[in-house]
Amino acid sequence: MILIIVVILEVLISNIKNKKKTILVTGGSGVVGKILCEKLLSSGYAVENWDRAAKNDNNLSSKNYKKLIINFNDKRKLQQVLHSVKNSNKEYFAIIFVHGIHELGDSRNYRQSMLDEFSKIINLSSISTLIPIPYSGVYSASKAALDSWLTSTAFELNMVGIKVLNLIVGNINTGFNEKGVRLRSKNIKSVSNNHLITLAGKINSKSGLNPEFVAKKIIKLLISGGSKNYYYGKNVRIYKLVEKLIGRNAAIIFAHKFITKSF
Repeated sequence: MILIIVVILEVLISNIKNKKKTILVTGGSGVVGKILCEKLLSSGYAVENWDRAAKNDNNLSSKNYKKLIINFNDKRKLQQVLHSVKNSNKEYFAIIFVHGIHELGDSRNYRQSMLDEFSKIINLSSISTLIPIPYSGVYSASKAALDSWLTSTAFELNMVGIKVLNLIVGNINTGFNEKGVRLRSKNIKSVSNNHLITLAGKINSKSGLNPEFVAKKIIKLLISGGSKNYYYGKNVRIYKLVEKLIGRNAAIIFAHKFITKSF
């Protein structure tokens, strides 16, 4: 009888040890997201990637990797997917928003549908929440709105032991800025276009953070980070220092004159 109990306990302990914690990543097929998924898998986690694009993820082929292509504009199907997390028997440990959170619809439904299922929520934010970027007003506003929503949600979730971490980073070397300038220059009037071209000449993603560095920081915070904002990148540190010295409004003017050259 004792032998049977010992065997059962050993099986149960083995199952617990072999049961991988699942990390849900939104936007896991982009430059940063893909590197992050690779590192999570190599660190022993199971990864579920929600992305809107059917990008090639062949190098992520693993029994512990699952990708869902989601049309974030289809609210009915999106809600079904959100509720599937709550009804799943998976052990979700954390959700990491690399991008795409602003497309998830009504935040109230989102909050009620699934966020309580995680021990940690990590959001990759942007310097644009601090400094509204010229010719990127809607992007900057959406990022700032997300940060505000996340701060509000953090107060709710912290009371039940769920940690919410927000990474505010400077430019990342993904080519994102250059692509945005090319797209915008086609739709801006000629007077403004000259200014845009001048600004674009100062933009160089190569001066930004290495995507692998960002992915490593996210994993480090996944393991040991507490609920708060984290700031990474030279531009962000310079801005925060100037804001502390001269106030937000003056710091934004300073940033547009001196920091935007490396956006």
